[in-house]
Amino acid sequence: ELTFEREQYGFFDLVSDNEGFDSFFKKALDNAEKCEVILMHQYDFAKNLAGKIPNACERELIIVEASHLEDNFTNALKKRFTEMDLRPFFGDKITILFGLLGIFYERFLPADSAEFRGNVVLNNENRISIEWRRIIETAQNLPADELISALTQTTNCISWISSFYNELSFTSAPISIADIFQKCISPFKKTTLQSPALSADKSFSFIKNILGLGGEWVQMDQNATEKYPPYGNLKIEIPEKFPEPNTNGHFQKSQTLFTEIISREKGRSLFILSSKKAVEAMYSALLPETEKLGVKLRAVGASGGMGKSLALFLENPTGSVLLATNQILAHFEEIEDKIKVVVFQKIPFDMPFDPLVSSRSSLFRNGFKNYALPRAIMRFREMLIDLSKNETTKTCYILDGRLLTQDYGRFFL
Repeated sequence: ELTFEREQYGFFDLVSDNEGFDSFFKKALDNAEKCEVILMHQYDFAKNLAGKIPNACERELIIVEASHLEDNFTNALKKRFTEMDLRPFFGDKITILFGLLGIFYERFLPADSAEFRGNVVLNNENRISIEWRRIIETAQNLPADELISALTQTTNCISWISSFYNELSFTSAPISIADIFQKCISPFKKTTLQSPALSADKSFSFIKNILGLGGEWVQMDQNATEKYPPYGNLKIEIPEKFPEPNTNGHFQKSQTLFTEIISREKGRSLFILSSKKAVEAMYSALLPETEKLGVKLRAVGASGGMGKSLALFLENPTGSVLLATNQILAHFEEIEDKIKVVVFQKIPFDMPFDPLVSSRSSLFRNGFKNYALPRAIMRFREMLIDLSKNETTKTCYILDGRLLTQDYGRFFL
């Protein structure tokens, strides 16, 4: 339940107990042996802590919010290292290692890096380079087994080096999680996956492929959700003839609509934009109008970090408007009863130049149709369901014309 800043993630991975050896885990496992019902986060489940639960073969496993399994398994199994994270433990030796990583990064960063946008992905060609051999030799002189394992692993793994604000990071993650998931559920007598948004097209083909589910898996209560409106407390508005994202006129049209909403509502509005740059640009464009109306305009970034921006908004929600990216949705419970209008500027697809997204897409015949699109549909439908759970009636504007112009648009709702 802790919220970490960027530099704290690596430190936590180094000092936390992921193996279940400390007294807290042992006590929890002792208690679990006596309980009929055990609760566990998907992140811990991915670490196979469920395998330590006694008498698992006599228990049934129920995984709620199963649409989050891919992301939670990935986060649990991903390894990310930076010099800032490791320097307190290894001193100047880690500085030497990251100096060599920097040399490797500069040599193999493509001149036209549009495909991965500044990420150098390790492959068979650059792993045999002199620069990489020097990196491995230096790492092997460090008492850092986890780091060495991440640097040398090649089976079912994608690894890459990236630079963010002149800070290098090395990241590795599993490409397929199917075998890992099957291993985690194997001790249990029966497994059930539950989620209101587990399928993009009612075929469940995406989740079956990602998790390696065989023909023995059956769908239950197929028509149960059709008896009730899926978005009961949420009124959805899709403006017609709205310019598609990243086309001429989309930003100006969005600004006009935002201004109309602010003039009408005077606050209690959340505008979710496609990027940090879009948030900054919209903040500058709307600020003169909101100042005239006496409305406080808050923006994650311009107003501070996520926590500060939320706190400022909550000081006076009836007279405040909040601009943010999709990352705000992880904190939506903190403000959902104070929100009356939500606007999505764009359907949130994964970044195609992300190395892991690209690697997983390549496993399918059509990466967009069979991977990127189902992920976006499931994630967006779950967002809408979450928005409709609160008793406060809300209006949700979706300013992405693709919902009306593309054949796949109907699946998002």
